[in-house]
Amino acid sequence: MNAPIRTIAVVGDGIGAWTAAAALAVRLPGVRVALVPHTARHRAMVDTVGATTPAALPFHVDIGWDWRDALARTGGAIRLGTQVTGRDDYVHAYGAVGQAAGARPFPAVWAAHGIRPFHHYAAGARLGLAAKAPSRDPALADAIFGLVLDPDRYARAVEGYAQHRGVMVPAAPLAEVARGDAGVAALHLADGTHLIADLYVDATGRERRLATPDDAAAWEDWSRWFPYTALTTATAPAEMLLPSLDRMTIADGAITVASHLPDRTIHLRLARAGATDAETLAPGRRQCGWSGNVVAVGEAHVVLPPMQGLPFHWLHTGIDRIVALLPGRDCAAVEVDHYNRTANDEADRLRDLLLAHLPLADDAPETLRDTVVEFARRLRWRQRDGEGFARDDWAQILFGRGIRPAHLPDGGDAEQGRRLLDDIDHRLAAAVAAAPDHRTFLEGLTR
Repeated sequence: MNAPIRTIAVVGDGIGAWTAAAALAVRLPGVRVALVPHTARHRAMVDTVGATTPAALPFHVDIGWDWRDALARTGGAIRLGTQVTGRDDYVHAYGAVGQAAGARPFPAVWAAHGIRPFHHYAAGARLGLAAKAPSRDPALADAIFGLVLDPDRYARAVEGYAQHRGVMVPAAPLAEVARGDAGVAALHLADGTHLIADLYVDATGRERRLATPDDAAAWEDWSRWFPYTALTTATAPAEMLLPSLDRMTIADGAITVASHLPDRTIHLRLARAGATDAETLAPGRRQCGWSGNVVAVGEAHVVLPPMQGLPFHWLHTGIDRIVALLPGRDCAAVEVDHYNRTANDEADRLRDLLLAHLPLADDAPETLRDTVVEFARRLRWRQRDGEGFARDDWAQILFGRGIRPAHLPDGGDAEQGRRLLDDIDHRLAAAVAAAPDHRTFLEGLTR
C-alpha cells in the first residue's frame, strides 16, 4: 500500500505561498508543512490587487480564519461583482438573477418580456450600483459577494496566521533545486543546509522555480485571444461613497479596472503589447500543473489578468484541489493525470469567462465558442467540466454584450411575465433603499 504524504515544502513568498502553506497545514492533519522563502522577480497579481470571488469566504472558513476577521485585520472591503462600461454597459453581479416562473427559468422570462437590463433583476447589481451592501432582507438573499483584501496588509496577516498554525520556516532562503527521477530530490538553502519533503509546492509565480525545463516550456499562450498584456498600476484616494462593485472599462486599446478599498482605489490598466513603462503579463497555463512530486499553485501554473477576482479565485480553488486530490507519496500517474485534467478544465473555463467580455474571435477556444453559440441560438447553457461559475454569471455577461437568442424558449404569458418582472423590481428597490451603504456595513463587522 502506498504510504501517505507526511511532509510538504512550499517554495515562494507573498500571498500565494503563505496562503498555500497555511491551508495545507490546517486542512491536512498529520502533515508537516514548511515554507522555503524565495522572492520571485515578478510581483504576483494576488500581491497587486486583492479582489476575490465569493469562493474566498468558504476558503477562509475551511482554514479556520473567519473572513470578517480577515477584513477587520487588513482594512478590506467587499465586492458584489463588476460594473462593465466602454464597448458595452452591464453588470456582472454574483448570485442568482430574478426568479423562475414555474418551470420557466428567469432568463427565458426576461428574454421574452424584459425591457430593463438583465442585471436590473440581480440583487447584487442593484446593491452595487447604489454603493450598498447586503442586509438581512429576504429580497436580497441572492446577493453574494467576494472580498477586496489590502494586498500588503493581508500578506503580513496570512504570513502570521500560517506560522501560528504551525508552518515551519527555515533560516535561509532557497539557493538551488536538486533534481531526481521523481522530480525534486532536495532543496538546497543559502546557508548550506538542505530540506527534503514528500511533496513540493511551487508557489514562485511566473518564475516557476521548481519546474523542469520541459515542464516550463510546455506553455499554452492565451495572448492571441487576450492581447492586453502590458500592465500598469496606480493608486488614488478612496471615494467617499465606497463602491461595492469593481469598475472595468473595455476599449479597443486597453482595459482599465478600479478595485476599491476603504482607504484607496487601486487602478490597473491592461494595454496592448508594446506600451511603455509597463509590466508584461501574458496569460496562459502550463500543460501540467502537477509533475512528479511537484505541484504548482497560482501563477506558477496559470496566469490570469487581474479582472473579476480571477487570480485569487484560481489560487483558492487550486489549493482546494490539492487537498481534495492529494495522492500517496509515490504520486501515482493515474492520480496526477486526474489532477491535471480537472485543473486544466477549470483554468480553461476561467479563460473562457474572461474572453466572454470581448468580441468572439474567429479562432476562439472551442469551449467558449460552443457556449456562446448555444446561448445565441436557443438560450441554452450547460455545465461543463471545470465550470466555476453559474448560468446567471454567464447570462449577465452574454446578455450584457448584446447577445440575444435567435429562437426564444417559451417565456409564458406576457402579462404574467411582466407582472413578475415588476414585482422583482419593486421588491429589490425597497430592499436596496433600506440597505446599509458599504462603509456602514464594514463598520458593523467590527462591532
